[in-house]
Amino acid sequence: MLRCAPLPDYDRVVAFLRACGIDGPNLDVWVFTWPRLKALEAPEAAGWVPGVQVAVR
Repeated sequence: MLRCAPLPDYDRVVAFLRACGIDGPNLDVWVFTWPRLKALEAPEAAGWVPGVQVAVR
């Protein structure tokens, strides 16, 4: 789960984090971070996520 590529879907990640005892503000950090990590998997689509910068090759 932690080294999965591609990134697991959102619901699976949240369920995993809750099973690990992560909740409240700590879960909020992951909920905020997940779309940014997902956007990095498809750099051509990352422009819609504020704060994500993709290196242009």
